[in-house]
Amino acid sequence: MHKGDMVKKLLYALITILAVLVFNYILFRVLPGNPLAMMMRNPRATEEVIEGIRRFYGLDQEWYVQFFTYFRNLFKGNLGISFVFKAPVSQVIAARILPTLLLVGIAELIAIAVGIGIGIIAAWKRGS
Repeated sequence: MHKGDMVKKLLYALITILAVLVFNYILFRVLPGNPLAMMMRNPRATEEVIEGIRRFYGLDQEWYVQFFTYFRNLFKGNLGISFVFKAPVSQVIAARILPTLLLVGIAELIAIAVGIGIGIIAAWKRGS
C-alpha cells in the first residue's frame, strides 16, 4: 500500500468520525422531548432550580457554544454527566464494559464456529 493511499484512508476515516460526531450532536438537539423536563419530574421545582440545572449542563448557552464545548469535552475524554444515573458517563460505561465485552466475545466465537462449519459444508458439497 502506498503512503498516499494510507494518508487518504486516514483522512476519510477522520472525516467520517467528524460527520458521525456532528450528526450525533444535531440528532439530540432536534429530537422531541426535553431532558430537563424528564429530570425535573418534581412539580414543586422552582424556576431557580430549573435554571440552575440548565446552567450546570450548559443548556443556557447558544447552540454554537454548546457545539464547541461538546467537542472540547469529547476530545478531553469528558463525556459529561448521565441524566439517568447522575454520575459521569465514563463511570457508567466502565461499570458495564466487562459484561458487554464478554457477551460480544462469546457471540463472536459462536459466529466464527458457525461460519467455519457452514464453510466446510459448502466446500464439501461444492458443485451440488
